[in-house]
Amino acid sequence: MNFSEALALLKDGKKMTRAWWKNAVSVFLVPGSKFTVNREPLLSVLGEGTEVEYRPHIDMLASDGTVGTWAPSMHDVLAEDWKLAENAMQKELSAEDVAMGMFDAYGTHCGWKTFDGRDMPRWPDIGDVVRAHWLAAASWAILSLVHDWDDPDQFHGEDNDGNCALCHGDFEQCAYCTAHAND
Repeated sequence: MNFSEALALLKDGKKMTRAWWKNAVSVFLVPGSKFTVNREPLLSVLGEGTEVEYRPHIDMLASDGTVGTWAPSMHDVLAEDWKLAENAMQKELSAEDVAMGMFDAYGTHCGWKTFDGRDMPRWPDIGDVVRAHWLAAASWAILSLVHDWDDPDQFHGEDNDGNCALCHGDFEQCAYCTAHAND
């Protein structure tokens, strides 16, 4: 879903997240309110008894449980991977989630233009071959974060088709397999 749809759901009191945000990261709308200052941190700034009109805003619940104000980046506003946080809680980040996030970041960074100036398609519109390339890149990125490159016993193995489980290609063409062929 796009950000406009996500914003409408935020206004309806729902928590939202992006497909590639880790763990329980989500955003939610804090409605406006009025209150009387009676404790810190506002007590020392405004004084006890001061009436405050608290404006509506969006907060982010981080994976460590902390909450802070949040403003969407252009990347967030143009993203097409928004979803209800209730559907994403405790979800492992898949290679496709990472690939979509990488593709979205790349598109945003280059103004959604290809190297030769043509309009770049969005994730739902790319073909299977291009999607497979992005999934291979995402798989590599995921593995590179958790892999101990100095441990030859951490070979990544074969997929169901007998190809490299990392890039899903021929072992002789995989950068990791080639670099560690004699391990």
